[in-house]
Formats: sequence, C-alpha cells, structure tokens
Amino acid sequence: MRKLLSVRGIEESSVDQVMASRTLAKLGHAYKEETVRRTGERYFDHPSGVALLLLLELGITDPDVLSAAQLHDVLEDVKIDRKELENLIKRTASSGTLRITQMVTNPEKTGNEDYDAQAKTRHYSLIFEDKKAALLKVADRMYNLRSLEIFHVDEKLLTEKHLKKAQEQVEESKKYILPLAMSCNL
Repeated sequence: MRKLLSVRGIEESSVDQVMASRTLAKLGHAYKEETVRRTGERYFDHPSGVALLLLLELGITDPDVLSAAQLHDVLEDVKIDRKELENLIKRTASSGTLRITQMVTNPEKTGNEDYDAQAKTRHYSLIFEDKKAALLKVADRMYNLRSLEIFHVDEKLLTEKHLKKAQEQVEESKKYILPLAMSCNL
C-alpha cells in the first residue's frame, strides 16, 4: 500500500499517517473474537479493501479519508476503551481522521426499533454534511455490496441471519447511500 500511495504523489508524512492507521487497525482487529467475515476474508482485509477502493477506483488521495478508511470499523468492532482508542487515533493520524472515523461509525443498536431508526437517520444526516465522511461511507457500502457475490458461489454461507442483513443493506443503500453518492458526484 505504501508504494501505491507514493506513486500517486502523496507526501511522505501523509503516507506515514495512512500506514500508521493501517497498523493500528490491524492490531485492533487481531484482538477481535471472530477474525473472519462471512465472506471468508479476515476482518482486517475489509478496511484495507475500502481504502484501496477509495484510492484506486475513486481517485481519493486525502490522507484523512484514507486513514479513516483503515480505521472505520475499529470503534465498533474492537473491544478496547473507546476514549483510549480515540486518543490512539489522534496520535497515530490526525484529528480530521478521528472526526471522519467517528462520523461513519454506526450508532449502537438498542433493540428499540423506533429509536434505532431515528438514530440511523440522524447518523446519515450528519454524514450528508461532510463530503469526506460521505465518500468513505459510500466506498464502505460499495465494498460490502460487492462481497454479497460470495453467496452465489457458496450457498452454504447464506444463513437466514446473513440474508436478513443483506436485505437490510440493500434497503439502506437505496434510502441513504445512493443519495450520498449523488451528493459526492459519484
């Protein structure tokens, strides 16, 4: 990844920031109980894949966006004190990276459907106000929707839980992600 960033003319200090964020995400995901996603890939491969999608397909070279891509699931996936983790991100990357990471982190579900739906609407309203967060959220969803293809290859992976989550992702994409993508001129 370092070479890909350098080839695109990103300053060395910014390359270091993205690589440090990548290392922090990798370390954090190493402590996750489930180390493999339903697609068979390691959890850490997903954030790296999102960062590569931003860089190679969307042409995004902003170090805060690329660093936040590396870290975007850490706040919800890793069972480390949130304040400690936020301080590590600030020291590893920048306050801009932390802000984007916090914005794209999904709100915790409470089990109260009405409250959770309102929280999701507020979550996306905030993301609409920040183009960098919007770009990351769109790239994350692009990556996640592409990974649904694995179920056509191996139907044994498709459980009722996964089918429900996939249907939720498609509906959420129609309602929130497509308008976000349009707002970013994607």
